[in-house]
Amino acid sequence: MALWDLVDVYLRRSSSGISLLKLLNGASGICLAVAYWINTPERHPVLAMWLFAFGVVGVLMTTALLFIFDQGPTEQLTSLHSAEGELVELEEGLEEVVQSREIVLSWLALSKLLQELVDQAIKSDTINRHEKERLFELAVEFIAEYRSRLFGIGDDYLNISVYEYMEGSGLLECVGCYRSRPSDARGPHRSWAPGTGHVGKAFELQEELICSDATQPDVSSWISAPPTHYREDDEELYVSLASIPIALDADNPRGVLIMTSNKPKRFVSGNEQGAVNAKERIAVDALQDVAAQLAQLLILIQTKFHEGDTSHDRDQDQNTPQGSASDEVRGSQS
Repeated sequence: MALWDLVDVYLRRSSSGISLLKLLNGASGICLAVAYWINTPERHPVLAMWLFAFGVVGVLMTTALLFIFDQGPTEQLTSLHSAEGELVELEEGLEEVVQSREIVLSWLALSKLLQELVDQAIKSDTINRHEKERLFELAVEFIAEYRSRLFGIGDDYLNISVYEYMEGSGLLECVGCYRSRPSDARGPHRSWAPGTGHVGKAFELQEELICSDATQPDVSSWISAPPTHYREDDEELYVSLASIPIALDADNPRGVLIMTSNKPKRFVSGNEQGAVNAKERIAVDALQDVAAQLAQLLILIQTKFHEGDTSHDRDQDQNTPQGSASDEVRGSQS
């Protein structure tokens, strides 16, 4: 119901009650007048006394009620302004509930897509390099598909990368990447040693590392890449960052999921100043859940990985078109 509809209902109800009180007030005054007229020629003194008493009580009561309920223009405007503020709060609360529902549904849909990839890995006897690349490419594409509904990212320059810790080299190497410019995703990727850069620090600390604005001097000096890894467009492209360790056991991370935007405050940690909006935090919560599913996928791949191209993998690649996992989930939702 619109605000003015509520105002109209309120005024109609209050005006009918006020009119009745005014009628009683007038009737009481008439009683007083009649009592005076009767009493003046000294006729019917008892009747005059009762009429006079009734009139006095009626005038006092109706005057008191009118004083309480009959609002003047100033009081009415104040009341309407207060009601309008309450209505705005209700509308904002309703909008937040609708947005939260959309976020939860998107979160569930993304979880189903990623679970499909985990199920594919479970069904495979061995996983070769080509299949590994395909699974991680689908994973980052699925995350990117929900960048707007789940993370509030629109036309930003978006980077989503999965880094796996390689025991042989002792480095975190990119095994899956999505970027707003597809050519950037195909380009060479930097590898990070534990403790180096945003990715390496999250891996070393074994906890999420959230940065709402990497351009701040007190932040950039700590998370920026060393000279050997630094690129001139880093400060322009990677402004807000969220690095989440990929691990089922917090003390034994297998890699890092990083998501970045070229706009500030896309990701806000709970302990940052000003982090009062639950929607800002939910993006990080969703990434934590995604990282947990990627940990399952990564462990399965590491367990079943084989450099050669087995006949099982070739058959699977021929019979399973790319994106079939997402198609199946979308079909179940429709």
